[in-house]
Amino acid sequence: MQLEFTFPDLDDRLVSLSDPQFRGKVVIVTLAGSWCPNCHDEAAFLAQLHRELGGQGLEVVSLMFEHFVTSRRPPRRDAPPVPRTNSASSTRR
Repeated sequence: MQLEFTFPDLDDRLVSLSDPQFRGKVVIVTLAGSWCPNCHDEAAFLAQLHRELGGQGLEVVSLMFEHFVTSRRPPRRDAPPVPRTNSASSTRR
């Protein structure tokens, strides 16, 4: 199955699964939010998995869904060093 998306990362550069950095690799796409406690647990698990298997072709992309348009929280220390996109925002409180 080929999932396709294009979203800006935290530096406003567009990230897409068709980017050369993902070609020929296994890519885990995760939906997350900094407000979601379960997402923090998942991020810790994926960080460890990426440390173990990143050199063998595993990539992880986090599609972040944040509550506020201006949300630019830095990633947690245990978050995987992977592209994070600002996929959707809401001004709802």
